[in-house]
Amino acid sequence: MKSSQSNHKYDRAIIKRLCKKQPKEGFNATDVAEQYCEEVGLEFEQIRIRGVQWVIKKEGFHDKESLKPHQTEAYEKATSRKLPSNIPIYLITWAQAHTPIDGKLWENMLTYAKRIGAKIIVLPGTYLNYNSSFKKMVTVWDERVVDYIYASEGSLFKHLTIIPDADILPTASMPLTGMESVTGIESSIIGHPRQHKVVIPTLKNSRRKMMATTGSITLPNYRRARVGKKANTHHKMGFVIAEKINKEEFVMRHVEALADGSFQDIIFKVADGSVTKSAKWSAVVNGDTHLSKEDKEMLRETRRLVRLGKPEFTIWHDLFDGYSINHHDQKDFVSQVVKERKNLNNLQAEVDMSMEFIAQWQDTNMIIIPSNHNDWLDKWVRLGSGGKDLKNAPLFNELQKVLFEEKAPKGLYAYLIDQRFGKKVTTLSRDESFMVATHECNNHGDLGANGAKGVPSTFKRLNTKIVSADKHFLYTYDHAYGVGVTTRLDHGYNRGMSSWVQSSGLIHANGTFQHLIFAGGKFTTLM
Repeated sequence: MKSSQSNHKYDRAIIKRLCKKQPKEGFNATDVAEQYCEEVGLEFEQIRIRGVQWVIKKEGFHDKESLKPHQTEAYEKATSRKLPSNIPIYLITWAQAHTPIDGKLWENMLTYAKRIGAKIIVLPGTYLNYNSSFKKMVTVWDERVVDYIYASEGSLFKHLTIIPDADILPTASMPLTGMESVTGIESSIIGHPRQHKVVIPTLKNSRRKMMATTGSITLPNYRRARVGKKANTHHKMGFVIAEKINKEEFVMRHVEALADGSFQDIIFKVADGSVTKSAKWSAVVNGDTHLSKEDKEMLRETRRLVRLGKPEFTIWHDLFDGYSINHHDQKDFVSQVVKERKNLNNLQAEVDMSMEFIAQWQDTNMIIIPSNHNDWLDKWVRLGSGGKDLKNAPLFNELQKVLFEEKAPKGLYAYLIDQRFGKKVTTLSRDESFMVATHECNNHGDLGANGAKGVPSTFKRLNTKIVSADKHFLYTYDHAYGVGVTTRLDHGYNRGMSSWVQSSGLIHANGTFQHLIFAGGKFTTLM
């Protein structure tokens, strides 16, 4: 019977001999540990793998040259490979050295690329995992993707660059941090197994700058340690799509694959090597709308997509703007005079406009998310701000009576909508959950933990997938997503640097999320 004593003193001579017997094309510390335990009569356990691994690293017994992917012929070819020109769409993913790919996902990517006229780009990655359960590969990267690897920086479109040589650790929790200025004014895509997307603030007259990581075509392959456990949790099988809208504009959106290698992109479902226009949408999540500042062209394009995709819900953040009672303007005498002259301080007119908009969209099964601008109506009444407002006094008295009688538990804006539309439109209260295909959607994004202001880093740590708004910029941090605005980008008060972007979101019935970025009058050229 084999011993499993914990005080074992490892025989370095035996470990060195076993290391020399390993195949030239690769090295696996787990194999050495298993052979060592057999030879010395120990139980093969996790503690033995770690012990042998420690000796190998300390003594330098491993074949160091076999673990240098950047010195291989495949990598040298990838560094001189030129990006194709005049390609309208790219599918960009990341592959880890000495790690198998998801074959079903790869076949589906090839099929989809052929269907939409796209080019596949694979960005190379490395990671030294001594206790990997995968055998080392002669070609270092899976031979099926070797000819698709590009290892030199280059432009996909005007203003969009890929960065293949950053070689960011796969275990990095914030892989885009520190890379903001690498490509200057251009947006960039960086290879990494997590899917992150951010907008970098730029000066008001500058073009927007976005950065995204790709997701992975290779299976999770991390160290058996705390950092590896975390990385494995957030490993995303998938890719990022870069789509050219016109000579100056492009969009980016992530695609997350399921365990069977299938995925959905916009209206297309790709599974088992075939593409169909059968992708089902659970919801379209609109960016902050701020009625009176809405972008009518963007809303027309949203309506067109809604007719095609037939989502179960349309979700609306900051539908009410509150410009007529904006508390930020109350002490600005000039602003008050201008509002009076233009009749922009008429709350009833703003409410009526809002109700007219809802009437036009109620056929889309609207979900009204409680938001900070919606709350301005309650604040205006509760703080007595309307008490001396002659123009809005009748409505102030009416709404004050509603609050006195406790008839608006979801807030005054929700109350007015319920009174007008009943069950034809859904309004929610602040702490009410509204799950859509595994995503929590009733979180505007203004409220954080324990009374703090809501920030993406807080939502990133939650125990559920979540889609928020409020910030006016988009973001993806693992399973936390933020949409931008469905408004014009200039509201008058937003001066200086900005990361605002016109974008909404799409929740697929398969439980994955995609950003819909509005550029050049379109979300996509595919539909």
